[in-house]
Amino acid sequence: MGYDTGFVEERNGDTWVLNPRSELPLHITASSQAKAHMFKEALEQGFQLSRNAETAVLNLMTKYPEVGFPEVEAFIALIEKTFDQAGGSRADEGCLPDFESPGHSRRFRLGGAFPEHYDDLRRLGGEMFRYVGQIKSTDPRVQRHLRAELLSLTYTLGAYAARRSRQRAEMTILGWRFLPMPAGCCPDCRSIHEENAAVPRLVVPRHIACACNVFPILH
Repeated sequence: MGYDTGFVEERNGDTWVLNPRSELPLHITASSQAKAHMFKEALEQGFQLSRNAETAVLNLMTKYPEVGFPEVEAFIALIEKTFDQAGGSRADEGCLPDFESPGHSRRFRLGGAFPEHYDDLRRLGGEMFRYVGQIKSTDPRVQRHLRAELLSLTYTLGAYAARRSRQRAEMTILGWRFLPMPAGCCPDCRSIHEENAAVPRLVVPRHIACACNVFPILH
């Protein structure tokens, strides 16, 4: 397929980098080299069909609950913190109280596994708030599925970006145009403005589940 993410590399004994040649390296902790290779092989299935990778990774997470993925956990913590600061509060018995979206009179409730009024959540935190319902869920199966989805998606996006970067290495490029997701995949990505030829290329994905992109300015 042409998506070379590199061989698994050791970091500090029980920590491994799954994709050292990717634009966003992903680490696995509390793991052996054999387990790291199994997760990498599962993630590689996402180049053909994302669902295959998610299912394979989910099965491995269930079999090896001790392993962790620090970049994924940091992203989940960021979403929860951003959501709470935006006006939400922590779940109480699996249900969140109503709160008002800044600049909007409509109030909405987040309960169960998926949030209502998705457009309001996007205004608060961009596309990353699509995951709030799963993050707030108390169901361990939902939590594992979320982590499998985020890990698989980011592994694939990082490989795609690395391939594009290597393909453009021989091009004469004047600058770069940053193209965020429509609502911004996070507040930080939403804060980046139009093209600027003086700005070096931004590395994407910028974080877990980031589907923003950069395009070369050739003339």
